[in-house]
Amino acid sequence: MVGGAGWLGYYFLSANGYGVFITSFFCSLILSTLSFAYSYIRKFPSTVYFIPGLVPVVPGITFYEVFKELFMGETASAAATFFDVISSSVALACGITIGNILFWSF
Repeated sequence: MVGGAGWLGYYFLSANGYGVFITSFFCSLILSTLSFAYSYIRKFPSTVYFIPGLVPVVPGITFYEVFKELFMGETASAAATFFDVISSSVALACGITIGNILFWSF
């Protein structure tokens, strides 16, 4: 349920033309908030709910594409793709942190 909600948020935002930073941020915000809520209700660690939902969103294949483009000699394309990887990673970290703050402040 948690992973599906996070992935739906990611899908709908990316389908509506939002960039990788916004989609990753809101996906991790949804995942973080729901995983803390489920962990509070069910008395399990939040990582039990959070990690399976986060794995599909981590930019692993995009990082692979960066190295593939570097080996192919396409440095400009690799730099642009690497910027997407970095912005997605930062957005995921920010969403996790803000989701934690939002859940525990209420």
